[in-house]
Amino acid sequence: MVKFLYTYLYLILFSSSFLFSQSTPQDIVENMGRGINLGNVLSAPTEGNWAFPIHETFFDDLVNQGFTNVRLPIDFFEGSFLSANYSITGSKRTLTNLINCENNSCFSRQAGSEGDYTGSINDYYVNEDYLDRIQQVIDWSISKGLVTVLDFHGAKLKEQFLYTFSESTVGGTNYYTHPTSAKRKADINKFKAIWKGISERFKDYSEYLLFEVFNEPYFYLSAEEINALNLDIISVIRSTGSNNLNRKIIITGGDATSWEVIFTIPDNVLNSDSNLIATFHYYQPFNFTASSQEQYNEYSFSENAKNQITTRFNQIKNWSQSKGVPVYLGEFGADNSDGMVYWTGGTNSVYGGPNESDRIEYHRFIANSAMQNNFSFSAWCSGNKSTKSIHLRTDHPNSQNIISGNWVEEVKDALLEIGCYSQEPLLIQNPDFDCGVDNKWNLSLYNGAIATYLEASDNVYEGNTAKINVSQLATNNSNFNKVILNNQNYSQDLIGKTVNIKFKAKSNSSSTTSGALPIKLRFKLGSSGNNYVVSDEYILSENFESYEFEFDINQYYDNYKFQIMVGKNIGDYFFDEFQTTISDTNLYLKSFENDLKFYPNPINDVLIVNSNSEFGLEIYSITGTLILSKKSEKQRVENLSVLEPGIYLFKFKFIDEIISKIIFKE
Repeated sequence: MVKFLYTYLYLILFSSSFLFSQSTPQDIVENMGRGINLGNVLSAPTEGNWAFPIHETFFDDLVNQGFTNVRLPIDFFEGSFLSANYSITGSKRTLTNLINCENNSCFSRQAGSEGDYTGSINDYYVNEDYLDRIQQVIDWSISKGLVTVLDFHGAKLKEQFLYTFSESTVGGTNYYTHPTSAKRKADINKFKAIWKGISERFKDYSEYLLFEVFNEPYFYLSAEEINALNLDIISVIRSTGSNNLNRKIIITGGDATSWEVIFTIPDNVLNSDSNLIATFHYYQPFNFTASSQEQYNEYSFSENAKNQITTRFNQIKNWSQSKGVPVYLGEFGADNSDGMVYWTGGTNSVYGGPNESDRIEYHRFIANSAMQNNFSFSAWCSGNKSTKSIHLRTDHPNSQNIISGNWVEEVKDALLEIGCYSQEPLLIQNPDFDCGVDNKWNLSLYNGAIATYLEASDNVYEGNTAKINVSQLATNNSNFNKVILNNQNYSQDLIGKTVNIKFKAKSNSSSTTSGALPIKLRFKLGSSGNNYVVSDEYILSENFESYEFEFDINQYYDNYKFQIMVGKNIGDYFFDEFQTTISDTNLYLKSFENDLKFYPNPINDVLIVNSNSEFGLEIYSITGTLILSKKSEKQRVENLSVLEPGIYLFKFKFIDEIISKIIFKE
């Protein structure tokens, strides 16, 4: 029985042909969602050179936090070899000196020498032991349910292949091979052979394994060269059959910057295969993202940079929609705060680095922008020894860090938009102030009132407690609403709801000359006008006590804003632990069920209304514009053919109440 269950689980995880219908590239990108890179591990010249070797618990950490994909940069040139039985027709090469042909060095790099090359992709292979290790890591990842990107990426890939396309020297070395040279043909065959070996090994794996042709080729190859290689590798992968016939393949373009390369992928490539995903990387502005280096010295993430991201991502989304090809943001990231290296054996940058809050916001903003534009993403993380850390590589037993935990927590939370970076709509955001008293809260002063708003250093209830010190009242009409602590706008529909607010508060009587300290709470109703629901006056004591405010919403408003008003008296006010409960209003439901009946909803042209009492009817657009108003009746059949299809607010106006209902017009 145990053996049967294991076999069943294996088939589910690793075979896309078992139980599951074939997903589109758009489906896969949606499933990918948010992820990170396992950088500097399998892309190093040897695993362990640049970062700690990988252990299975790394993938557990990703899943436990909510990540849904991982990108695995792998340098297969580390494990690729020339076959021992290789020979060159007419050459003097023998098996004893094939060592001299390492990296295809025995072939001429000169123009016109391609005729001397008579080899094929069958002359190369990928070491089986190397593939076994890669397979082990991929199995760990996929077994956790992570969409896994196998990305051809690394230093040897550059030295032995990508650099050879560029006439510019790299680090003082000339790697260039002429396009008509024998070595160029040999190098391309080796690249294709490696991809054939990869494809054969993983051809039966599920659609949760994706192949990425190569990493950032556009720095060294022309668009024409990239396009040709994309088509070659797509053909090699498809030729191995099984699940590789429909495996999703990630490609990029050339002759442009890392975010613009996507626009240069030509239609003949995009139309050659129906299972392609386009990718781009984003590290701009470099002055900020690489500011642990001497030549870059901008430590803040500016509004201009945000606007630029918004514009550029929108352009990429438009391209994606016009081409019908989904998009994957394969890399982005900013250097560690203040140039920090988290590994205990590392050394911080002497040039500093991004401000902590700006690094967090950079990751949050790009992650959110990617999601808003329907991109999946993998943020760049190269472990605790590097300048760009998110996971601290605690999966390895010898890894020790200067901070505790598995993650750079706030960056991780920002990427996932959880905790203090959650985008979940809340009526009162950051209600316990534990994300910082300035997060989602701000103070407004009127008519000369003077007050400060800060985190309390004493008189703390739990975690962070907010403190307002009112030192001067308004010069005239000093009232509660001259000093207001505001929360953020809330735009969810609250018609027919009862809102209950509970909170902890106290005052500091030694700080005031005005006796007891009164406050009021209120909600601003709607984005326009002066509509408020205001609480009774609360008199705060010298100890934290619980207070409560409850009210009903019986008509439509486009948004709501919670406010605390403390402008009546000089003194110190302390607040914490706001708790909100939103429930259906009993009176609203009872009136609706027992007195008013209408159908259907959605409607076409006719709405039938019945009631025990006379009522008037007003119909509003969803933006609040009055469209129709009709006189009181008990029963009627409404002809609503004049309404355009859409969402409307109907107000049934009785003598003692108004009942509001959202109606859909088809």
